[in-house]
Amino acid sequence: MTRMSLVLSLGLTLLAGCASDGVLELTIDLPLSPGAERVFAFTQARDATNNPILDEWRDDADLDGVELGTARTEDHISLRSARDGIDVHVKVSFCSTARCSALPDANAPQLLYTLHTPIYVGQRTSYTQHIPSAPTTRDPTVTQVDKCDIAGCVGGELRSYCRADGTHFCE
Repeated sequence: MTRMSLVLSLGLTLLAGCASDGVLELTIDLPLSPGAERVFAFTQARDATNNPILDEWRDDADLDGVELGTARTEDHISLRSARDGIDVHVKVSFCSTARCSALPDANAPQLLYTLHTPIYVGQRTSYTQHIPSAPTTRDPTVTQVDKCDIAGCVGGELRSYCRADGTHFCE
């Protein structure tokens, strides 16, 4: 099952906008439901500059979470920005409600990611984060995603999207 979420304003704008913006197509490959109770994966993404990853983010622009089921599910989010060089923080919380708004969701298990410079003005990039199983605890560890792991500006799947000198193919 695939769900498409077209969002985000990280200093980013919604998908309607200038052609000179950079676009990151973020895919979260979600796990199977861990049991009989309903579990939702609530994905949020923000410009890392003004949004510390350990802070709570509440915004009406966030989309409802994706319910986990008996088949793997993907959550697709398109992020657009007119700025190069920003890092993006991503949180995936596993909650009992679609917006993580129930009292027990206050300490819901979550996974944290920082994507380093995933957006390049005038270019379309992509990144997929595979989550093998739903976490059972809230872990403050932040997984760092290097810019060389962000696909874009060349065709095909590569082991690295950077040149030998460390610059991304989109730079």
